[in-house]
Order: sequence, then C-alpha cells, then structure tokens
Amino acid sequence: MFQQHIRNDKNELLPVVLKVLSAEQVEAVVEKVEEEVAETRQAASEPRRTRRGRKLANAVSDTGGTLLAAVEASSESVRVLEQTVEDVVQDRVQAASELGGRSLESFSRQGQEALALVDRMPDYLQVWARSNRILAGGAGTITLEWFGLRQERLLKNLERMTDLLSCRMIPDFICSSRHLI
Repeated sequence: MFQQHIRNDKNELLPVVLKVLSAEQVEAVVEKVEEEVAETRQAASEPRRTRRGRKLANAVSDTGGTLLAAVEASSESVRVLEQTVEDVVQDRVQAASELGGRSLESFSRQGQEALALVDRMPDYLQVWARSNRILAGGAGTITLEWFGLRQERLLKNLERMTDLLSCRMIPDFICSSRHLI
C-alpha cells in the first residue's frame, strides 16, 4: 500500500510540484528525500526491529513533512500567482475601460460636430449658391458693358468711315480727317 501511495504521489503530485517550485527548490526537496531514503535503508540493515521501525517512521514522517512543506509552498505560490494575475487583469480592465470612455467621448464629440455641420449645410449651400449667382450676374454685366463699349466704338468707326467715303474733294477729306484725330 505504501508503494502504491508513493506511485500515486509520483504520478499526480510530482508534476504539480515541479510546475510550481523553482529548480533550486526542487533540488533541495530531492536532496532531502534522497538523504531520508538513505537513512531509511541504513536503518533497514540494522538488526533491531524497533530501531528500524522507529527510523522508518521518522523517515516517512520527515519525507511527508518535506512533501507537505513543498505542497504548502506550491499552494502559496499558486495563491500569489492567482493574486498577481487578478491584479494584472483588473489593471488591464480598468485601462481598457478608461480608453473606451475616452474613445467614446471623442466619437461623441466628433459626432456632435458632424451633426452641427450637417445642420448648417443647407445654410452653407444657400450662401454658396447666392454668391455664385451674384458672381454670374456680375460677369454677365461686365460682358454686356464690354460688348456695349465695343459696339459704340464700332459705330463711331463706321460713321467716320462713311464720312471719309462721302468726301469727294481733298478739302472735304482734310476736314473729315481733323474729326478723326
């Protein structure tokens, strides 16, 4: 039964202990167990049964104490690890919450600005259309004035040409030429 208990500890408890303990701690436990096993073998070779039984019981209790200490240390390490993981998770959740809050505020502010811009868009479009209408009207007025001036100048030139063509003599031509200058 004791050997079965040792095999069960070896197959179930040892992998857990190895995961939790550092390499130095495992070495210390192995050395302690090897010392106790050596003492137990030495006690087993002694002829007196009572002494052997006492030493075997002491070795088993010491080994059990060492394993118990290792298990307690591993459970404490697990608790510390759990607490550390919990603290890290809480910090990450808080940071994510703050970042989410800031992002939400930013999106909200941008959304409000976009809504305000959309609300003002018809006014902007009306002002833009009105200014384009005014510019087009001004360009039309300038064009009409320019064509009016060109037409006026053309009519004057035609009148003068007609006057020159109606001259039959040189004194009439000289008189018409003075009006041209």
